[in-house]
Amino acid sequence: RGSTAAVTLHGASLMHVFSSEDLVQRILFPFCDSATVLKLLASCRGWRGELQLLTKLLIRGANQAFAEDATSEGLSALLSHMASLVELQLDLTQQELSLAANTCLAQSLGSLVGLKRLVFRARAWISLDGGKLSTWSRALPQLAPTLEILEIDLSVNSLPPLTMSVLAFGLESCRKLQELTLKVDINPIRDNGLECLLQAVLALPALRNLTMDLAACRISERGCFGLEEHFLTALEESQAKGSPGHDGGGGGLVESEAAKRQGFLEQVNLDLRGNPLTRRGRAVLTKLQGALQAHGCRCSIVC
Repeated sequence: RGSTAAVTLHGASLMHVFSSEDLVQRILFPFCDSATVLKLLASCRGWRGELQLLTKLLIRGANQAFAEDATSEGLSALLSHMASLVELQLDLTQQELSLAANTCLAQSLGSLVGLKRLVFRARAWISLDGGKLSTWSRALPQLAPTLEILEIDLSVNSLPPLTMSVLAFGLESCRKLQELTLKVDINPIRDNGLECLLQAVLALPALRNLTMDLAACRISERGCFGLEEHFLTALEESQAKGSPGHDGGGGGLVESEAAKRQGFLEQVNLDLRGNPLTRRGRAVLTKLQGALQAHGCRCSIVC
């Protein structure tokens, strides 16, 4: 059950790697198209037992490897046999997926009922829009019962503010999420898009580590004040929950302080470089960083 697998798609070739403590098998298919290989692995009875034991999987596409719908269908079939998977890294950087291929891949995540860590990279897609993003967002509620660590990279996609509400819809269901890395840099999400993300993210009750890359997102001074308001409100709510008598018992000052720290973020990293921030906006962010650090949060805000 400690097996891991890595799959690299480069158009006409695929390497599939299984490794464990005492065995490493490498199978290279240089003459088959990636779609054929994926279907072969998913349908072959000899491999099915191995797939069911895998706990970690990395899939990386290159040279628009997922451009054909058949490739996505094959990969979807492959994932359907991985009942023990707890970690999935799906790198679809610079891919061009049709709506059908996008939907097929996103829906395949629903079969990974025990997944704890998901890394989804969709950086610089050829054609990522709100419709395609919505299919991935709708997959998150199916993973929510076990998902603890999530990284989403949507950098360089020209996503407008409205698409952030689509992403927020999926994020707000991840109630057990402890660590979130969200990269939306170089997308014109503006202040309204940031507002949608903050409302969803800061309401997650188990979240302890938060990293947001908001560089070059056209966030203004108003967005800085929005950041301050949302974070300080979340901080006040965590303090109220940790106060004596909140749960009907009088736990005392020491227990109360411990509860306050347990109920709020332990680490926050925000990158707002490249945004049109005024001097007053930067001052607000500096003040916010100080307030979070005073509470015991390891906070870094770069602007």
